Parts: sequence; structure tokens; C-alpha cells
Amino acid sequence: MQKNSRNSQLELLRIISIILIIFHHAMIYTNWSEHSTYPLNEYLVQFLIIGGKVGSNLFVILSAWFLYDKSFKWSRVTKVWLPVIMYTVSIPFILSSIGLEKIDLDSLIEMFFPVLTFRYWYVTNYVMLLFFIPFLNILICHLSKKEFQKLLLLCCLFFSIAPSLFGFDFGNDIIWFIFLFLITSYFKKYKNDIPNIFSLIKMTFFAVFFNLSSIVVLDYLKDIDNQIQVSSTILSKQESYLLLVVSVSLFLIFVQLPHFSNRIINYISSTVFGIYLIHDNKYIRSIIWEDLFKLNQYFDQRNLIVHILLTVSIIFISGVIIETFRRIIQIGFTKMARKGKMYFDNFTWFEK
Repeated sequence: MQKNSRNSQLELLRIISIILIIFHHAMIYTNWSEHSTYPLNEYLVQFLIIGGKVGSNLFVILSAWFLYDKSFKWSRVTKVWLPVIMYTVSIPFILSSIGLEKIDLDSLIEMFFPVLTFRYWYVTNYVMLLFFIPFLNILICHLSKKEFQKLLLLCCLFFSIAPSLFGFDFGNDIIWFIFLFLITSYFKKYKNDIPNIFSLIKMTFFAVFFNLSSIVVLDYLKDIDNQIQVSSTILSKQESYLLLVVSVSLFLIFVQLPHFSNRIINYISSTVFGIYLIHDNKYIRSIIWEDLFKLNQYFDQRNLIVHILLTVSIIFISGVIIETFRRIIQIGFTKMARKGKMYFDNFTWFEK
């Protein structure tokens, strides 16, 4: 095994994260009817919504693990920005060329400035986090262990527990990303405080159990009392304390798994960001969920789960293939740019 080989157990978790996100998008972007003649399907749809927030949390946590104690580099911003702009520009132009979309001035601004216009909520907040990380690392460096624990406790109280129990909203996405970075950094700095795998599995199980149970209970209460307006998935929001426990516990489980390196897992993991950019592009969403995969037409059938699994698999595999072609194109343009630079560097404008 090579000395600098990537930890495939964490890359595998990255793959699992994008699959959970695709399941989530399949549920929230499909126009489901209010009730199904097969009631278990109603629970299935609500249960699968949970995965998306766990997946996005894991994306941040995975990045934070490797960015703790690191200085700021523009190359990290460029690495994110380049595939984003390639997709935000190419997809609308392709759809416009075949008459499926019209491009106006607002669309052009979004296409060429996707990060600034919040084209992808995750990307914009992640890029902001990259700028905050050097300052957060300075803060972490100067905090004692007790002070760090108190800070995490306060953040957990205001940004997770209070919103989960009382619906208070003390922050926004970037605040949540910073909180996740701080949690991850704590365990990276104080690895001896990481609970054992068995304890983490128990925490994950109970958090998932209580989350799913809350959905079932709230659905039942709403059926017998129409006045209850609370969403059944109220504990499935990103800042939910239960989902926070699931996200952090899952990550810490994978961190403690035996290290191994697998080229296939590592390659597929490297395409995960592209898969997200492709299937969550606003010009693609309606095509995927309303035109291609009409999952709502199976809502009253027992085999709904089969259609969901098939849809998610097709989107995942297609995303890997498309992202592979995009990377080939990017490599080609990079080589051309380097050759052009070399040509102009060596070009003699005036003979001596």
C-alpha cells in the first residue's frame, strides 16, 4: 500500500452520503399525493427524506476532518468553483440549444456567478466555510480542552437542541457548517475522546429509531386530529439534534474502521461532487423527477421501493459517467492552456 493512499473507508462514506442525498431529492422533488392506498409507502417517503440532511452533514464533516489545522489555499476554492461553473454554464446552453430552456439575463448571471448567486446552497456555504477555516483553526489552537467543550455545548444548545425542541432559529447554513467543523475538529484534536464503535452504533440506532418513531406518532396524531399542523418530519431537519447524533456517530464509526485503499471506491468517490452538481441542477430537476422518473405514479403500488431504488441507481451511475467525461474535457482544456502558455513564453517577438 502506498504511503499517501487515500482512506477508502472515508471515501466509501462519501459515496454513501451522495446516495442518501439522491434518495432525499427523489422524495422532496416528486409531487406525491397526500395519501396512498398502500399506507406503508407514506412512511417510506417520509423515512427517506431523513437521509439527505445526514448526507449533507457528512459532506461537511468529511471535509472538516481533512481541513482541520490547514491554512487557506485558493486552489481549494478553484477546485470547487471549476466543476460548478462548467455545469452551470453547459447544462442551460445544451437545453437551450434543443429548445427545452430559454436563457435570459438573470440566467446568465446565475450561470457565470453560481457561488455568489447561491446556485447551489451547499456550494456557496462550503466556499464561505473555506474562508472561515483559518480563523477557526486559530480559535481552536488557543482554546483549552474545557473551553472547547463549553463552546461546543453552547453551539449544540442554541443551534441544534433549541431548534429541534422549540423551533427557535438562531442561525443559518454557514453557522451550521461552522458548528460541524468545530465538532469534527474537536475529535480530530482529541482522538482519545472518540467513543468506541459499539457505543456509536447504539447512539446511531437510538437516534434513528426516535426519529422514525416521531414520524409515525405525528402521522397518527394528525390522522385523529386535523387541527395539528406540525410537520411529521419536524425532527428531520438539518439542525435536528437526532440527525446531528446520527451524522457525527456514523463518521466516527468509519474513522475507526480498519484502513484500506481501493482504487474503484476512491475513483467513484472523486465523482460524488459532480453527481450532486448534475442531478441537483435547477434545469435538470424537473426533467429528472417530472419527465423521466415519475415516481408518484407508483405511490399506490407495493413495489414503490423497487422503482425508487432503480431510479437512484440510474442517477448515481449516470452521474459517475457524465462526471468522468467532464473531467476528461477539463484535462484536455488544461493541457491546451499549458501548451498555449509555453508557446507564448517561448515566442520571440523581435529577432535580435
